[in-house]
Amino acid sequence: MKTSDKKQAELDYLLKRCLIFHDFFYKKYYSNKEDLIKRGLPGFSEVYKNMRTTLEEAYQKGNLIVLRAGNKEYNSELREMPTKDMLELVEILKKELGEDFSIVEKKRLDAINRVIKRGKISNLTEYRLLSERADEIYDDPDRIEELEAVNSLLIAFDSKGEINKWKYEELEFGQVRLLTIVAPDQKKYFEINENYENGELVLSRCF
Repeated sequence: MKTSDKKQAELDYLLKRCLIFHDFFYKKYYSNKEDLIKRGLPGFSEVYKNMRTTLEEAYQKGNLIVLRAGNKEYNSELREMPTKDMLELVEILKKELGEDFSIVEKKRLDAINRVIKRGKISNLTEYRLLSERADEIYDDPDRIEELEAVNSLLIAFDSKGEINKWKYEELEFGQVRLLTIVAPDQKKYFEINENYENGELVLSRCF
């Protein structure tokens, strides 16, 4: 498969996957305007619905950065969903895309365990991976030892001042800010922040 064909295949896959997540979340959590007002999120129904347009525009422009970021964020949200809703969405992904999310999740956990076993965080990707894991298990009494190991590695990475060696470059596109993070080895990471008019909602995606 040519490079252009591979890119198009990834664009097609990411758009379809992101829209499955988007439409599921919108229907489940963000379509009831009265409920959103009670939750302190007035106006968020339209904001969230407009995110669909953002995804579709990224697809039309061939923007893999935005679609990859959205896909990663949706994966994080999937792990934090109520079990009933998570199982429902996993079934949809299996039906529409032939995905087995348990395999995807196993790869993520294997990557985390490799870092813990190595006893050292080597880059920002691993740092963020472990940071997310710490957030997931911080109140799980059955994960105390794992949490201690993860926090120890995070603290060690911080204490060496590694984070301060990274360079940051910002670009703004209306309400969207793209932060390019350049590692000491010149490898780049990206973070997208979207700020909406009410000043209350900030979505941050890093990949």
